[in-house]
Amino acid sequence: MMACSLSERGVVERSKMLQRELFALAEEIVELDDGYAYRFADAADWPAKLIEFAAAERRCCSFFHIEIVLEPRLGRIWLHLRGPAGVKDFIRQTFNQ
Repeated sequence: MMACSLSERGVVERSKMLQRELFALAEEIVELDDGYAYRFADAADWPAKLIEFAAAERRCCSFFHIEIVLEPRLGRIWLHLRGPAGVKDFIRQTFNQ
C-alpha cells in the first residue's frame, strides 16, 4: 500500500522544497520499470544530501525502495526511487514537476 504519513499540506510543502533543492539539480533522470533513477554531480556534498533525503523518506513514505549508488573512482552519484504499482505516478507528481 502506498500512503505518505505527512498531511496533505506537509506533502505539498516538502514536495516544493525537494523539487527546488534536490530534484531540479539532477543532471539526468532515467525512467525505470518501477520508478526513476536520478544522476547527480560527483560533488562531495551529494552523498550526505541523498542520505538525509532517504532517511526522511523512510519515515514518511515507507513504501519507497531507495538506493544510493556511488560509482567507482569518484564517479557518478545516483538516487534510485522505486516501489509498488503506482509509485511512478506518485514520484512524477511529487518530485518531477
